[in-house]
Amino acid sequence: MKTINKLLIFSLALFTISCATLSVSYDYDRSVDFNKLKTYKWLKKKMPNNALDQNPFQKKAIIKAVNDQLLAKGYKEQESEDADFAVNVYSIVKQQTQITNWDNYGWYNPWWGPYGGHTEVSTYDEGTLVIDIIDIKDKELAWRGLGTKIVTGFSNDANGIAIVNENIAKIMVNFPPPAVQGK
Repeated sequence: MKTINKLLIFSLALFTISCATLSVSYDYDRSVDFNKLKTYKWLKKKMPNNALDQNPFQKKAIIKAVNDQLLAKGYKEQESEDADFAVNVYSIVKQQTQITNWDNYGWYNPWWGPYGGHTEVSTYDEGTLVIDIIDIKDKELAWRGLGTKIVTGFSNDANGIAIVNENIAKIMVNFPPPAVQGK
């Protein structure tokens, strides 16, 4: 039960802190001709341990933001099997530990030794949002974008949605990959 509650709290927290920096990375299959990709559909497969499944409002906001990014890039969503690529989003939340060693400030007395030094241990939740683009024809991963940051509670209001939109735009700035843009 503790694990379920923890997962719920973590999922509510994904990608909503405005002061933390989003770390973004991406990679792609160099053999895929991204210029041929025009239409997409959403992958309906459930991912195990997907933190987004615990918060349908947050998942809906993320899917809308991804749709908006793809539409702005000229791609069209369609439900049929004829789509060129599939899109999937999921998230992973992990607890991280940070250890800070504050060195000694100086010597109080040669007989008593140093003073002022101490070590602090703190934990925080780090969330990673994964956006996968799958080439339907080859059934292979074509592009993956990752966004990682410290997380707090999701707010389903204008500010929370704006933060989600901003983070998705940062993750998807390199889709299609810069070397192959110009569809």
